[in-house]
Parts: sequence; C-alpha cells; structure tokens
Amino acid sequence: MSLPPNKFREIVFQALFSTGEEEGLVPLLMKERKVTRKAVKQGLERAAAIRAITADLDEVIEKSSASYPIERIQKVELCILRLGAYEILHDEAIPPKVAIDEAVRLTRKFSTREATAFVNAVLDHIYHGGASSPVEEAAESLQASEEAAREGEGSKEH
Repeated sequence: MSLPPNKFREIVFQALFSTGEEEGLVPLLMKERKVTRKAVKQGLERAAAIRAITADLDEVIEKSSASYPIERIQKVELCILRLGAYEILHDEAIPPKVAIDEAVRLTRKFSTREATAFVNAVLDHIYHGGASSPVEEAAESLQASEEAAREGEGSKEH
C-alpha cells in the first residue's frame, strides 16, 4: 500500500520541526503516523534536502513576507513555509497550487486558523514569482498620487 502524499508531508514537516536525534525520531514517527520505517526514512531524506537549502528558502520567504521579518515567524509556520516553498520551487512533480493547499492544511492541523491566511499569502506570493501584492500595488499607487499632488501644489505656488 502506497503512502498518501498528505501523510508523507506530515512526516517531512515533523522531521523539519524536530531538533532531536534521527534514531529516536524514526520509531516515534512510525508509531505516531502509523507508517513504515521506509516511509519515515524517505521523509527524513526530504527534510534533509530542505535543510540543505534553508538559507535560500528563508531568503525567498522573507522577501515574500516583507512586512513580517523571518525572526518573528513562529517555528511551526516557518517549517510549513519552508516545505511549501521547497515544493513550489524545487519539486516539479507537485503542482504549486497543491503545495499551497497542502501547506494551508498542515497549518490548520498543527497551528492556528489565523496562521493559515499568512501561510497562504506568503506561498501564493512565492508562486507568483514575488510579484507585488494588490495591497502593495495600492500603497504604491496612493504614494505616487500623493507625490503628484504635492508637485502640482508646488508648481501652482510659483
């Protein structure tokens, strides 16, 4: 019987979240997730691949959550964001929208409902290549119109 992808993601997430010894983690995850040793080992391999590029993933996450420094992101959400960003950017077998949906599901399961909107927004921003969000675009437009109005007032005075 094949391991469902969502259960595999939970193993990877828990391996990312864990700071313990791998030997102790394998039996724990086997018991908690009711999976084989092979499935846990594959999850640990994926977690190791994510950890190997953590600095790159964190840079992308930080750029996509510009108003919220990475140091302030809770560990649960940060691990989920790293997993989601990895799947969007480096795993061609997983459609980006599936990666985002699964990250939101993990957030609901392991964090708070409020955090789901944040995780969704950050990963959506990454998926769209870091393009400006509608809020950022609106703020830039407002700032430009205010500057134009000031320049217009300045030219009337002379």
